[in-house]
Amino acid sequence: VREGVVIVDGDGTLVLANDEAHRLLGLPEDGEGRHVLDIGLAPDTADLLSSGRVATDEVHLVGDRLLAVNQRPTDRSGGPPGSVATVRDSTELRALSGRAETAHERLNMLYEAGVGIGTSLDVVRTAEELTELAVPRFADFVTVDL
Repeated sequence: VREGVVIVDGDGTLVLANDEAHRLLGLPEDGEGRHVLDIGLAPDTADLLSSGRVATDEVHLVGDRLLAVNQRPTDRSGGPPGSVATVRDSTELRALSGRAETAHERLNMLYEAGVGIGTSLDVVRTAEELTELAVPRFADFVTVDL
């Protein structure tokens, strides 16, 4: 499972954490049965888990990872007091979105080049169109030698 699951009781004691939660949060092996404030979590993450408050895709920096945390109370329909949190690593998603943005910018440049270069048979105008595309993207200035 690529998502960590953490169950905390109404007193803030860690009841259960799956392997992915242990890996993402850096939980100690003996974490279950201890209060979440005492198991070495990042302070903001520990505060969230011990509070039991509702959270939706709240981002927490844990080590070098950006984790998206969702938390819901367990006592809404008469269940025991406490909360269930899911933890997802969004670091890889952020890297993928950065690569997608780069690809999008390149496609836009290719589109602009296809539409803007060679609009006439005039050699001088074609050279100007090439330089207009190149200067803001690849260079501070351009010279054309014919």
